[in-house]
Amino acid sequence: QIIPEKHTTQIRFIKSDFISAIKAASLFSNKIHEVTLSFQPNKKTYIISTENAELGKQATTLDGQGSGEDIEVVFNWKFLLDGLQRIESSEVFLGLSGQAAPMVIRPVGDAQYLYVLMPIKNT
Repeated sequence: QIIPEKHTTQIRFIKSDFISAIKAASLFSNKIHEVTLSFQPNKKTYIISTENAELGKQATTLDGQGSGEDIEVVFNWKFLLDGLQRIESSEVFLGLSGQAAPMVIRPVGDAQYLYVLMPIKNT
């Protein structure tokens, strides 16, 4: 099964804020375009970060609404941005089910669009 039906972590963000955080992280990413999503829903902490030995570190803390388990997972920022830019709604839903499972991205209020993204590695 490729598309997870249940998510251990669910997050909602303002799409434009999430895209800005990914673009900021992209400037510091390495050759495989890694960006780390660190979410702690119970503490209301949502961080998008990256680190490059030559360029330094970058982290952005986002406002969001979430529930579920804490998670830290790494994605290719280009593929993540690709899916987000096709969403027309102002808010996005992220559903995560573990570090090795695909993430589901949907527009809030529109069940017709679904984007599934695999992480690039476990952290």
